Amino acid sequence: MELKVRNIGGLRELDLKLRRGINLYTAPNSYGKTSLARAIVSLMTSKLLPEDLLNARADEGIVEAKVDGKTFYRRIYRRGRRLVEEKKLVIDDDRAELLGFFSPENRLVSKLFAGEEDLSWFLAETSKVSEILSKKNEIEIELSRLRESHQELLKKYKESNELMSRMRALEEEIGKLEREEEKARLMGETTQALSVTKTNRMNDIDARLKAKRMELEGVQKSLARVEESLKSLEAALDPSYRESITSQLNQLGEEINSKNLKRAELEAQVRVIERALEEAREMERKGVSTCFVCGSHVEPQTWQVRIGAIEAELRELNRSLQAAKEELSRLSDRKAQLEGKLKELERTESEAASLKRKRMEFQERVETLNTQIADLERQRRELEEKLASIQVVQQGPSTSGRIEQLRKELSSLQYQLQEVGVPGSVMEKMRELEEDIKSLEARLGELQAEYVRRMTSVRDEFSSSVRKVLSDMGFDMEAIIDENQKLRVMREGVELDLRKLSSSERLTIAMVLILAAARSYFSPPFFVVDESFMSYDQARFRKALDHLMGISEYIVVTRAEEKVSLEHLPQVGEIEARQ
Repeated sequence: MELKVRNIGGLRELDLKLRRGINLYTAPNSYGKTSLARAIVSLMTSKLLPEDLLNARADEGIVEAKVDGKTFYRRIYRRGRRLVEEKKLVIDDDRAELLGFFSPENRLVSKLFAGEEDLSWFLAETSKVSEILSKKNEIEIELSRLRESHQELLKKYKESNELMSRMRALEEEIGKLEREEEKARLMGETTQALSVTKTNRMNDIDARLKAKRMELEGVQKSLARVEESLKSLEAALDPSYRESITSQLNQLGEEINSKNLKRAELEAQVRVIERALEEAREMERKGVSTCFVCGSHVEPQTWQVRIGAIEAELRELNRSLQAAKEELSRLSDRKAQLEGKLKELERTESEAASLKRKRMEFQERVETLNTQIADLERQRRELEEKLASIQVVQQGPSTSGRIEQLRKELSSLQYQLQEVGVPGSVMEKMRELEEDIKSLEARLGELQAEYVRRMTSVRDEFSSSVRKVLSDMGFDMEAIIDENQKLRVMREGVELDLRKLSSSERLTIAMVLILAAARSYFSPPFFVVDESFMSYDQARFRKALDHLMGISEYIVVTRAEEKVSLEHLPQVGEIEARQ
């Protein structure tokens, strides 16, 4: 692999040819070894932003790697106050910061060195269980909705069957009454029976017409109210207003990022000046006549003058830092206001969409009712023509009234059945929903199994590896990840406080955790090791590298030495030859 780095962090220019296996890079302190590590990691994740990489005084920075004939790069250009980037990464995975870089900047290493035992954050980030949980939540919501729909259909199915039973009973009773009327007709009451039948049918049509017209009037009023509300909402939904808010939010985000960088720079300068002030005061107190910075001769009375100058510079930096913090607070308040306006706008858009759906439903219902009313009016005209040709004879009230009542009940039940749906169609919908529910339940089970697998994979891999690694490294202790995702360390059956372990022991446990996560979830294409922070002796360091050999094709070890060199070590034992 050919690696080219330009103006990344403190590293101005570097070209390296790395080979598969272990590559040992040596350079003096403050020569850019940390910047080299950041450059390599930046090819595996876009979480490292351009402002994290580009040298503050440079207008252009490059990280470029040629691997097996393919070129991967991050090219950063300064355009005024903005940074523009072109990139093609080997991979783009946020886990590269945890599993591709073994140094004090690795969060796992720093937390273990601080004595933190909780590993839930590490397991969650490396296994990406948040994606599984998000999918589970979506499926559970959809499953709940489908089950509610199924219950509603089941209720409709029972209601539909009940309506069908009642309709059959009414039809049987009506049939019986009509047969009685038929007998009366055969007895010479043909004209009277026919007139009554037509009259009853006319009354039925009139009742249904009245009901349909009343329903139509109600639906039209509802439609008018929806139209009025929708018109009011659409008047408030100006597209330019959303674009203005979004533009302001984006601009504020850039300003806040810029101010955060400025604040961090000022805080770093304050710490440097405060350290210089402490040193100067110490030199004055001791009466030292040699400058602690350059080694030149200094008159003891000169220290007070230097202390005054440093204090003045520190006051000015603190004023600038306070101003930067106040400006950040103001920008954050403004961002919160704009986000509130954007949420209100989205709520209004959602309400408008809901009203549009209601409007469509009302319009469809109006069209259906108009069609039904037109059909009933046609039937009524036809009945009027037939009744005009029939001699009306008064029919006995008992049979005629009962038939009319039953038909009205039957018509009402038919309307209800039309609204609910016939049992066959309802049952078909229920079966479709049951298939969907069964499919989602199976998918939910798969996601739960995947969640458990991901959460236990590292723990199982760690448990199977840690004993061998600790033993190989010469440490007499055991380590496990318990059910609460906390790290527990024991020696001779006694649980130990993580803070009481030696730095080498904590470092080894961190290494095993990274190895376990890499084997379970994510094997980085590159792996960078900063030897300077390791408290191993050379024998243990060689064994540590031996265990790291399988984590990546390319392993880069940085070491502080007087001369700059790059050496490929195909076998870990070759490191010993350099000592």
